[in-house]
Amino acid sequence: MKIIYFVLFITALLWANDNIFDKSANLYIKGNLPEAARLIQTALQADPSDEKLRALLEKIREEMNKEKEDQQDQQSQDQQKEDKQEEQEQGDNGENNEQQKDEEKEQSGKEEQKEKEQKQAGQDEKDKENKDQEQKEAQQAEETAEQINKDEAERILNALRADEKEAQKKKAPVKGTRRARGKDW
Repeated sequence: MKIIYFVLFITALLWANDNIFDKSANLYIKGNLPEAARLIQTALQADPSDEKLRALLEKIREEMNKEKEDQQDQQSQDQQKEDKQEEQEQGDNGENNEQQKDEEKEQSGKEEQKEKEQKQAGQDEKDKENKDQEQKEAQQAEETAEQINKDEAERILNALRADEKEAQKKKAPVKGTRRARGKDW
């Protein structure tokens, strides 16, 4: 009889944990994170080995930490906005300083642009010089090729022909194999 009560107790406990998991999951989905965490912690005190509840509790804690960070970020952004408004309200002195800073930035930007243009111009000149040099070398190669006269060309051609004949002589003739003459079907 004790065994039956024990089995019923365990079954009830497991069913209760599943029910608590469902309730806490619904609370999590609705955004009521503190209540969901409290419910899971109570269930884990009764059954600390329930992995589903542990996993859900961990997820809820992560979400709560994320919400806290978001709130802190929002507060810092609000503080920055207030600071900017105070600076703008301080008067013309702040505006004049900002205008001077903007003018200085524009001036430095213009100077940087001029430097870039000068560098680009220098690079373009180098590229042009390289192209000119390549064209000169190509012209020299063409002139050298034109300097070969007709006699030299014939001599080179005859030498090539002689080399070809020697190569053909060295190559042994291949005797064909005799095919059987018979029916071929």
